[in-house]
Amino acid sequence: MQDRSAVSWRREMFERYLDARRAARIPGYRLEVLADVTRHLPKGADDEALISFARFPPTSAERRIDEELEHLRSHGWEAEWKVHDFDQPDDLRSRLEAHGLTRHHAEALMVLE
Repeated sequence: MQDRSAVSWRREMFERYLDARRAARIPGYRLEVLADVTRHLPKGADDEALISFARFPPTSAERRIDEELEHLRSHGWEAEWKVHDFDQPDDLRSRLEAHGLTRHHAEALMVLE
């Protein structure tokens, strides 16, 4: 079991990362920062979209996932949905898998004071 102070520290570091990166621009993509998710939408026809930083209440998560996936499909975009440990709801990964998305390799975030 993880020490509560370690989890608290990880959450604080993620919140700092979120503040710094949520509205970061990626060259060749249009940025859309919504209240509960960030979209990086491709300007080129062969690029895939990137969805990240989801903050959905559990009661509306299914609806919001459906809306985001429909938005992508309506434009013909493939997408990667990055899921971070502190995204909401806590079971976002399994919900996305239930919608047919495939889990890929884990990535790490290194923090140095």
